Amino acid sequence: MTGVDEELRARGREARLALLRLFNHSNMQVRVQAATFSLGVAPEAARKVLEAIRASKWQPRAMDAGMTLRGLDNGQYKPD
Repeated sequence: MTGVDEELRARGREARLALLRLFNHSNMQVRVQAATFSLGVAPEAARKVLEAIRASKWQPRAMDAGMTLRGLDNGQYKPD
């Protein structure tokens, strides 16, 4: 996933914004990753996706989303 993130960043903001189309994907893991990688370019929309996944309590994805949100809230994770 690091390689995917690096490639999207190299392609610019528009490439990362394209991830927003995946916010409604049927696979929850795809939604978690898309939201996480787009936090730097669409923080409000990405946060809503992560909050919904956390609220679903569907593990382990809810935990992944929750950990990302916790990192955002306590300042450990600063998306760019």
